[in-house]
Amino acid sequence: MSSSFAGLKIEGELIPPNQFRNQRPAEELIPLIEALLAEPEIDSFGWEQYTPYHSDGDELVFGVGTFWAKTVRCAQNDDDHWSYQFSTSDTNGHKTLGHVHEKGSWVVNGPGPRKWVTEPPVYRPPSREVYPADEAERLWRLCYKTSKAINSGHFNRVLLDKFGDHAAVTMRGGVFHIEQYDHH
Repeated sequence: MSSSFAGLKIEGELIPPNQFRNQRPAEELIPLIEALLAEPEIDSFGWEQYTPYHSDGDELVFGVGTFWAKTVRCAQNDDDHWSYQFSTSDTNGHKTLGHVHEKGSWVVNGPGPRKWVTEPPVYRPPSREVYPADEAERLWRLCYKTSKAINSGHFNRVLLDKFGDHAAVTMRGGVFHIEQYDHH
């Protein structure tokens, strides 16, 4: 690679910071976003992304918070994104679609102690049926695929470039809305 700075030639290969190694192109994320946009039962989705302001000695690294998605049946008058997250360790799972506890995650089984999941992932419908079980699972898997990609770290450079740092990103009505996100 050859480039220049202030009119002076630069030779050699640029080594990206550790946090931006193994990045994937936007073209691999776009089809997942488009699939959610094409789904009439998905009202909105989003995530938070930021570089921490301080640490206890760890490197301050840009990252993406937990992906969330709201369905049309529970989106009205509900601004609680936490009930719509896609996390494999969340006890209650997604409010309208259920959850999956993946192998290698901690779960809480009712009032008992936490349990380390050793079996393959199994889909569990939500406690209150909002969609028929097969439809809830289909929607959950569609959202979860996007969640895994966004939270993988492999698209951090793309997300930072497109949406900025300290941002709460919400897709609603075919438009990405960005608000400043304060994670203190």
